[in-house]
Amino acid sequence: MYLQDFRDGSGLSIEGPTGKHTLYGSEKRTKPSGFDSHDGKGILYNEWSFSAFAAESIGRQVGLATIEELVVRYFKMRDERWLSREGAVNKFCTTVVFL
Repeated sequence: MYLQDFRDGSGLSIEGPTGKHTLYGSEKRTKPSGFDSHDGKGILYNEWSFSAFAAESIGRQVGLATIEELVVRYFKMRDERWLSREGAVNKFCTTVVFL
């Protein structure tokens, strides 16, 4: 099973034993709202909002009781990967919301 974000930022592809499913969401980004005093990088806050009903439905289809934790872990790893890029001048702080 894996998650992959869409290049246009509209959602996630979740592939499991029953095939590929799409969890659509909306993303809100802010301009750099400050700098980390330790490393001097700009901090970009963004928020992803997903339907709790859709997440539960896809979770059942791919054989998981819940995919919320998987989605949250994905974004945490993505933020860490972004920060570790050579020459990165900003870092993301992502919040994930299920409505």
